[in-house]
Amino acid sequence: MINDRYTSKPVQSEVDRAKSWILQQKTVKTINYKTSTYHYKHVAERWCGGYISQDSFNEALDQLGIKRSGDYTCFSKRKSKQ
Repeated sequence: MINDRYTSKPVQSEVDRAKSWILQQKTVKTINYKTSTYHYKHVAERWCGGYISQDSFNEALDQLGIKRSGDYTCFSKRKSKQ
């Protein structure tokens, strides 16, 4: 799974960073169509201080079994779990 970031394929270190952030988020049963995964990817990048490709972010969601529909996922509008 480890590939060059410019190939537009998931990179394991990016997937791991994304998973670390995602695991701190509150998830809900229904898709949140108000905020895209692209937005959440940028929030995760700011949180971890490093780059995460969209493919790596989506791969992290898939590996964690978090439901998504296109560019949207099941994150709550609330901030992360405490």
